[in-house]
Amino acid sequence: ISVPLVIFGSTLLLKVMERYPIIITIGAALLGFVAGEMVVSDPAIEDWIDANAAWLHYAAPAAGALFVVIVGKLLARSKHRPPSQPVPELVEEEEQSSASRER
Repeated sequence: ISVPLVIFGSTLLLKVMERYPIIITIGAALLGFVAGEMVVSDPAIEDWIDANAAWLHYAAPAAGALFVVIVGKLLARSKHRPPSQPVPELVEEEEQSSASRER
């Protein structure tokens, strides 16, 4: 029964994400938030943070969420850019080198 439940749940989640793509951004922000919390709750530095920078318990999760969302948006935007035009000098060199190889 667990395999059909997983398949049904993943299909349902996929349909919801297709209809409401903001869910993907919210999920990414949640992952960044959790990562920020993990950083400040690391036993190696937790005592120091509690004593010297308690505000990091709030700032690090928020910064992690913002970081993940901003990087994700920048990467998504770069995929939509048209490909850059080749540099004319490099194209000429490439043509010359391929012509000399053919000889």
